[in-house]
Amino acid sequence: MKYLKKIELAKDFNSSKNESFGMSVNSCDRCNGPTNNSTTTSMFNQQTICMSCKDEEKKDPEYDAACQMENEEIRKGNYNYPGAIPNYTPIRLLNN
Repeated sequence: MKYLKKIELAKDFNSSKNESFGMSVNSCDRCNGPTNNSTTTSMFNQQTICMSCKDEEKKDPEYDAACQMENEEIRKGNYNYPGAIPNYTPIRLLNN
């Protein structure tokens, strides 16, 4: 039954009226640089970021804790988790 509901929802989706659910964006939400069609979601918030920003994010001392919190929320069924630090500022910007 759940499968049929998903099909019905998919049929009702009109991409010209609704937001796209893809992660294909031209510029990074964090650095505004080009993504070259390679993106991921931040572990700290809901930004779609480029791979360079992801590499920088992994250097943050709180990264492992953010990953753990994300996994715990998913296990609870919370797929709309806003991230461990919704107003996250990368360390490199804090040090400037």
